[in-house]
Amino acid sequence: MKIVPIHIHLIIMLLFCLFSAQAQNREDCKNLIQSGMQDREKLDYSTAIEKLTKAEKLADQNQWKKEHFLSLNNLGLTYFRMMDYGTAVTFFLKAYELAIQENDVAKEMTVLNNIGIVYMKEEKNEQAKEYFLKSLQIATDNGYEIKRGYYATNLAVLYETMQDYKVSKEYVSLAISKLDPQSREILTARVVESTLLLKEGKPEKVIENCKEYSALAKKNNFIEEEIGLSLVLSKAYYSVRDWEQAITTAEEALKFANNEFKVELFGEIAKAAIRFEMPKKALAAKDSIIELTNTINKNKNKELLENTTLRFELSESKHELQFSKTISENKNKLYGLVTLLLLLLLIVVITVFYKKNKFALQKKKIAENELRIKDLELEQALNNSKFLAKELEEKELKTLLEKEQRKEKVQLLQREIQQKNKQLSDKILFQSTRNELIEEIIQTISSDVAIAENKTLTTFIRNLKNHLKEDTKWEEFFSHFENVNNEFIQALYREHPNLNANEVRFLSFVYLHLTSKEIAALLHINPSSCRKRKERIVQKLGLDAETNLLEYLSHITISHNMSR
Repeated sequence: MKIVPIHIHLIIMLLFCLFSAQAQNREDCKNLIQSGMQDREKLDYSTAIEKLTKAEKLADQNQWKKEHFLSLNNLGLTYFRMMDYGTAVTFFLKAYELAIQENDVAKEMTVLNNIGIVYMKEEKNEQAKEYFLKSLQIATDNGYEIKRGYYATNLAVLYETMQDYKVSKEYVSLAISKLDPQSREILTARVVESTLLLKEGKPEKVIENCKEYSALAKKNNFIEEEIGLSLVLSKAYYSVRDWEQAITTAEEALKFANNEFKVELFGEIAKAAIRFEMPKKALAAKDSIIELTNTINKNKNKELLENTTLRFELSESKHELQFSKTISENKNKLYGLVTLLLLLLLIVVITVFYKKNKFALQKKKIAENELRIKDLELEQALNNSKFLAKELEEKELKTLLEKEQRKEKVQLLQREIQQKNKQLSDKILFQSTRNELIEEIIQTISSDVAIAENKTLTTFIRNLKNHLKEDTKWEEFFSHFENVNNEFIQALYREHPNLNANEVRFLSFVYLHLTSKEIAALLHINPSSCRKRKERIVQKLGLDAETNLLEYLSHITISHNMSR
């Protein structure tokens, strides 16, 4: 085996360290850009600008073109969000110049689109349309289908602003067909779609759609899109004369809206408040609009915007005039670049070959260890599966056993209740029969003329009759009945809390399967009075005259047990 000289090792190690350090710094630059974009979405603009500016300087110093473009473009977007359009265009111009230098059509169309958005915000619709159409044409020519959806969305917004609803609708359809149904961008297209539906006089459809789209925006924390949907939803509620809901929807969106959205939201609140006869709220909303408008105008750097947009247009013209010259220069650069790439490729091949020989054995061992680990994991998973299956089977058996035990217990309890009710019923019937016998004896004695003339015996007979009328055993019977049939008493009072004690007593006799004649004897009333009392109670329970009272009482008891 040929030994590699020590100085070759040192050179390779030095190059590797330099490459690793540079790669680490570049990764830090990417992280700064990503973090700055996240801060912008959280509306923390100052922190976003700080991070993106740091990333831009780092990328510029190391000539990392991709990161340099991203940092400049995102700085422009951040200032755009802050409605400082002049500063935004300054950074878009720098990003555009980088895209032209690299001859990168993807970056070029991105910046053209951003410039179009600035023109649209400044109500320069013709210029905005020109740049949007350029971006859409580049995306179409190069097969960027998703980008076509983005730019079609912007054109839909522009034509809706220009009140050309037919063309706007066509671009909305194109955007929806190209964009991901769960993406942020499609929600912007949905806002335009809902606005167009509102123009067509379909507010109910708009309300239904906006609620669905708002759920997607909330789920993914798409704050700006959610605010746009809330604005359209508030307008829809206004159209259906739901002034209160229109105000509530707009006020809810104000919590997260920027100044530009706030102006529109306060406008909707003012309109709805006037209709809802809330003049103070309407005046407060109008005052807020005036204050916000002044703030927005202060933030707009008009002079810088005009200068930078002019510089951008001149730069674009210069780019078109020098395009042919750039192509020829790029050919010469291409030869040098190919030579450099071949040299770098040779270095990479040598380095890879060396590392491959050095680490081949280690990779083999790692692969063997990974295979062994996977076998162990598979075996463990199989054992866990068997254990879980056994555990599930035991649980099912236990559940089935408990179910059977509960069923047996319920059946035993029901038989016990039936037996005790039978004893109680027999006891009551015995008392009823005894009372009837005593009444017959009293009736017989009372019919005797000799006894009727005897005042002492007459007094005894009267006291005996009074004694029969007194229900001395009822409290004992009812207490026993409650202990045995507590669920029936609870169910009866739950369904009919207006029943009195005498009515509950009557219904308890019915529940014990006593006939009207038996109940009449117990209550010392004639059967016709018993039937009338039963009819009154049935009417109080809210039942039809044909309803079987015993079946109804049994039914509410079963229902009570099932609801527990």
